[in-house]
Amino acid sequence: PLLRDYWVYEGSLTIPPCSEGVT
Repeated sequence: PLLRDYWVYEGSLTIPPCSEGVT
């Protein structure tokens, strides 16, 4: 869960596996 939120904030730094928040 924490990692998913991290991707939402730092979407540019790390590529999200699900892209839930980045999408």
